[in-house]
Amino acid sequence: MTQQKPKQKILFRTVLDNASGGASILYPKKIDQSLLEMTPLPKDAAYIDAQPSSPKKTTFYVVSKNKLLVMFWLTLGLYIFYWTYKNWKTYQTATNTTVFPLTRTLLGLFFIHSLLMKIHHQGKNLQKQYKWSPRLLASGLMLAFILTIYSSLLPYSIGAQYLFPLIAKALCFYCLIQVQSAINHVENDPEGQQNANITIPNCIWISSLGFGLLLWIIIIFYFSWWYIPLMFSLARWMFL
Repeated sequence: MTQQKPKQKILFRTVLDNASGGASILYPKKIDQSLLEMTPLPKDAAYIDAQPSSPKKTTFYVVSKNKLLVMFWLTLGLYIFYWTYKNWKTYQTATNTTVFPLTRTLLGLFFIHSLLMKIHHQGKNLQKQYKWSPRLLASGLMLAFILTIYSSLLPYSIGAQYLFPLIAKALCFYCLIQVQSAINHVENDPEGQQNANITIPNCIWISSLGFGLLLWIIIIFYFSWWYIPLMFSLARWMFL
């Protein structure tokens, strides 16, 4: 049996052709003389070893919409605080400016408009064509926050304890998804693939924030106990 020769790895180098306006061409480092005669290299070409490009740093927090959906609802909406902090922290790191991410997160009601406008201006600076309404979405997020606070100040009732917060969270999530779509588009990752997986820290956080899944099951069961019979009774009264 003849022993097969191990395949030789061919290392490539990048040739910057100054004569063609700085075009990059890949040539093997070990190249046959006949190939050189067929494709002569420019005399003033600069040789640079090709290296894998490092991950692109983003200006804002990129996350897939599916992951955002899971994290938002399984934390009963508390994920928005982490989302806000990560956006301000990423912005501070990328622009080397002092914005106090924690302070802007705790006072998110007063800084959410500023955050969305920075995202909008970043897209315009990069000439990204994406239609969205940052001012309208900021108003929606502010309204959701105010509605949540208002419902907590009302006397105990079904609407105050369950219905109003649920409407506020639904409005908040709708606005958040629209904003995240704009961020992902600006950062050249429309699907948010660089942050699409549910990690172990995510699972630990979901568990530590009051077992969101269990709470949602309890809420749905409670609503079904009185809401569905009420709707059936109302339908029978209207149509029968």
